[in-house]
Amino acid sequence: MTALSTSIRDSFGLYLNKAASELIGGITGGIYTSMSIDENLDVFMNTPGKLVSIDQVSSGTMDQIYLAVRLAAARLVQDGGDSMPLIFDDSFVLYDDDRLKTALKWLVNAYDNQIIIFTCHQREAQLLTANQVKYNLITI
Repeated sequence: MTALSTSIRDSFGLYLNKAASELIGGITGGIYTSMSIDENLDVFMNTPGKLVSIDQVSSGTMDQIYLAVRLAAARLVQDGGDSMPLIFDDSFVLYDDDRLKTALKWLVNAYDNQIIIFTCHQREAQLLTANQVKYNLITI
């Protein structure tokens, strides 16, 4: 049972690393080219010039890493089936304006299904409008 558990973790971890690495470049606008999560759950980011430990990145970059891992896990769960909507609940609150602009533009171009963003801020709508991205705004 332990060997099976290790095998599943190792294979899923390999696919999760690969998928997250494919996403992180777009999410960060190319600042990081890939990432890896080892068996101890230590995260390392690859830049064009060096390997960076997660404890050396900003909280905004941490949120970008978290986004890449969540989207990678969603891709693995969907496994080529019908796409589910992406739902974000104040997921971009720690992003500065440049990070938010990059992430939103990337999401709109990379994901062709419904994206739902819950937020109490106006930045998302302002950036989508400024970048001429079609969206529906519902205020409560």
